Parts: sequence; C-alpha cells; structure tokens
Amino acid sequence: MPSKKNVLLFITLTIIVVILQFIIARKHILYGLTSDDWYLLAWYKQVVENPLLDMTKAWKEIGAHNFARVYYVGTLFGIFQYNFPLYHIFHTLLKALAGLSVFPVIYALFRKRFLAYLATFLFSIHFSTFANLDGIYSGSPILVIVSMNLFLAIYLWAARKHNFSLKIMFILLMLLLAASFFDIARFYPFLLL
Repeated sequence: MPSKKNVLLFITLTIIVVILQFIIARKHILYGLTSDDWYLLAWYKQVVENPLLDMTKAWKEIGAHNFARVYYVGTLFGIFQYNFPLYHIFHTLLKALAGLSVFPVIYALFRKRFLAYLATFLFSIHFSTFANLDGIYSGSPILVIVSMNLFLAIYLWAARKHNFSLKIMFILLMLLLAASFFDIARFYPFLLL
C-alpha cells in the first residue's frame, strides 16, 4: 500500500506534467485541423459508415499503416465534431498520460522513486514526446507509448513477484494487442525483442 507521501508526490508530478504539456501546447490549442487531419478525416468518412461494423472493410481499404490514424481522427470527429480546441486539449492530455506512463516502467526496473520521477519529468518535456503539436493524427503513436509502457511495467512487476497467473497473462496480451492495434508500424521495433 503506497504511503500518503508517495501518493501526494505522484499527484504533484501529475499536476506538473499536465501543466507543462499545456504550457508547451498553448499556442496550438486554438488551431483547427491540419491538412493531414482533414485528409485522414475525409478518408474515414469515405470508407466508414458504422465505426464498429465497418472495421474489417476499413482495414482492407485503408491498410495497416494508416488504419489507426484514420480511425483515431474519425473517432475524435465523432466525439468533438467541429469544436477544434477540444481536439487539442484531448491530444495534450494524452501526451501527459504518455509521459506519466514512464513512471511505473522506470520504478519497476530500478526501484528508485527519485529516478522514476526525474525520468517521467524529462520524458514529458522532451521534444520527441510532443509529436506533431498542431496535428491531431499523431495521437495513435502516443497510445502505443502508453500501452507498451503499461505492458512493460506489469511484465516487470509480474517477473519480480513470480506471478504469471492467467489474469496477468490476459492483461499483458490485451496491452500487447492494443499496442499493435493503435499503430502497427510503431509496434514493429518491439517485435525484435
């Protein structure tokens, strides 16, 4: 059971990471969709009528490389319609979540809280985690980062505790499949491991 001090530190880190992400993205929040976003949205509208029933048809027509991006932009359009600041706010929150997902991996690897806090902070402000600030379509690789970090953290925890129960294996399988579904091209390097 985590102590109140550790919970308070993690909440403080979460607040800092979210605020930093919004400071970095502040100029882009009022942007509309980029030409790449509109292209993917038009592709989604052309191929998909029902998001759940047309998934296999869309996979065949769009292809594995672009499927996740097209569905990501299309799903966000289904939720937010033409309210463009909400796209960017959601995207910024997703980047903050990706930054925070580094914490359990580093902590599970090294068992040093300060190192995990520092790594999370540095990952959150590093330029590579920002992806494309003005485009929405780069959200699917962020989902890959989150699912792979959770996969690695749970795997390391289970290996340390020698607890590879059926439930843990199912969770690991779902996270691995989610990572491959969110963006198959970003998932390829993991297959080499």
